[in-house]
Amino acid sequence: MSGFMKVPFEMSGYKGAQPYWDWPAYVEDGLENSTIFDGGPYSLGSNGRGNSSCVYKGPFSNYTTTFPYFFNDIIMDNIENNGNGSIPSWSFDYSPNCFQRALDNESLRLNNNASDIKQLLSQPTISDFQRHVAMGGDGADLFTSPTDPVFFLHHAQVDRMWWMWQFMDLENRRYALSGIQTLENFPASPELTLEDQITWGPLGRNYTTKSLMAVNDGPFCYRYE
Repeated sequence: MSGFMKVPFEMSGYKGAQPYWDWPAYVEDGLENSTIFDGGPYSLGSNGRGNSSCVYKGPFSNYTTTFPYFFNDIIMDNIENNGNGSIPSWSFDYSPNCFQRALDNESLRLNNNASDIKQLLSQPTISDFQRHVAMGGDGADLFTSPTDPVFFLHHAQVDRMWWMWQFMDLENRRYALSGIQTLENFPASPELTLEDQITWGPLGRNYTTKSLMAVNDGPFCYRYE
């Protein structure tokens, strides 16, 4: 989150905090009634409408996305069938569409309520802790989800949950890792280690995994409230 938000914050002159989407706070009244999705001037736009699920009100209602919509399964099938982790060239073809969103209150109610969060934070290991869908549309697609601005609020909350879980037992969780190096293990890859390099391309320099394991250490200096 820090790496992705640093540039837009600096370009806009914004001096405030990184907002996060506290999921349980919106369970009772529903997402469309929240200040995030009510379509007001300070929201992130409304829910989608009709069969197209186009956002129709508020900020981003005239926003056009340019990637092919909802090609999770097609891309993953291609990767698995080729067996070499390749992504087809047409995946990046210019494909203008309205900005789509389909809020799912039932998913939020069932999976992101206060009890669910409490259970999440009580998990003893990082593999148990690890687990995106309270939204359909662009936000539900692995590859295009960053085109929905709420992606960053959602993942700030994910980061916040991890920060809270880590600090509940910092001595044992400071460097807790679980996972492999490539998506769906295509191409086949070993387990991620603390010494592996995380590459950021034009967004910044490379870092070892170990140096990124705390929000208040290494290249970072922030906390959540």
